Amino acid sequence: MSQPRHPNPSRDRALPHSTSHPKRDPRRNATAPPGRARLLPSRSRRTTCCRRPSAGFAGGPTVQGLILAFLVISPVHADRIDLPDATLQGIHIVDLDGARIAYRTPAGELRFAPIAQAELIQFDNLPELSEFNEAERLIRRGNFDKAVPRYERAARVAQPRWLPLIRARIIQACDRLGDVDKLVIHFIALLDDEAAGAPLAAELLPALDNVDPLPKSRRAIERLEARMEHAASQSARVLLELLRFIIVHQPNHSEAPALAELVIRQPIPLMVATRPAYRARAAAIQRWADGGHPEAALRELDADLRSAPEPVLPELLLAKARVSLAIAGDRESLIRAAWPAMRIVIHRPDDTLAPQALLLAADVHQRIGQAPTAIQLLDECLQHPRIAPTTHQRALNERNRLTSTTHGGP
Repeated sequence: MSQPRHPNPSRDRALPHSTSHPKRDPRRNATAPPGRARLLPSRSRRTTCCRRPSAGFAGGPTVQGLILAFLVISPVHADRIDLPDATLQGIHIVDLDGARIAYRTPAGELRFAPIAQAELIQFDNLPELSEFNEAERLIRRGNFDKAVPRYERAARVAQPRWLPLIRARIIQACDRLGDVDKLVIHFIALLDDEAAGAPLAAELLPALDNVDPLPKSRRAIERLEARMEHAASQSARVLLELLRFIIVHQPNHSEAPALAELVIRQPIPLMVATRPAYRARAAAIQRWADGGHPEAALRELDADLRSAPEPVLPELLLAKARVSLAIAGDRESLIRAAWPAMRIVIHRPDDTLAPQALLLAADVHQRIGQAPTAIQLLDECLQHPRIAPTTHQRALNERNRLTSTTHGGP
């Protein structure tokens, strides 16, 4: 709405407003016939119009006006990613980058978040992923069985670039449920994706204690073996071998020792050198040692410790400590067996394997007759913020036993 004009003598002198004697416009065509004067200047002489600007845009658009227009037409992003140590809100998820989500911060900076570690992912402006969002909320509440069908519905309507992310979340949910057959189906499909593929799948290898009991897993094993014959790359084949070993690693499975040896013979390519991959490899080496090859297993572990990336070393150090402890026969060899475990405690005190390393070190001290030191290590283990429930129970039982024995209890 135009505002009332206030008198401005200087402006009025510059822009006369009397209608009795209008000033002749020099831009009019002097040769035009009467009554047909041109209202616009010629193209070659067109200049800035001398009409009085409106009150709202005096002198052209204001900076405030441009900012307001930008805010009105620019979308406000409210995507969200919850990580174990941070909540990313008001971000814009733009794409996937291998095993990571690419997003922009509210300030426009491009950053990345690991998919495997995300506890919650929410898309604000993609209606096609509404089922995905609901599945994520169900996962947050622990309803894994209800989340999987919603993820699968989301996969049917999502853009192809989001399929690796949806498959990754299905694999994680099936891992928690112990549904190995469905996990294998989506694991193989993920490996076939050229964009994310092997690097993301390597972060999603399931935990060793979450698989279906045999023979229920037989169908999943058959799927893996059929796919191995047509693996797209060496990285894909190594991951398929690792997953097959994870499924059959149970002590009563007759094929486990032979499959463990197959895993050991295939080094892990750098592209898929993740902690889950080396966790499975370390378990295979331990199984091979239990089958009568402890010295060869230790040599394999030492070779891996020299070549593996630094983040995966705790997996190999704990495996070396366990293999060494299994064959230790005297006090000196028992002490040497504890050294790799204590390297984790000293150099990686916040690692998820630190509580297990403390538990093993306590066992060594108890065997060499140093019960008080063993109890101190168990106390440190029990107080560790990242201790797993099973490790906590084992440490608590051992501490109660040692305390009872030390104080002459029953």
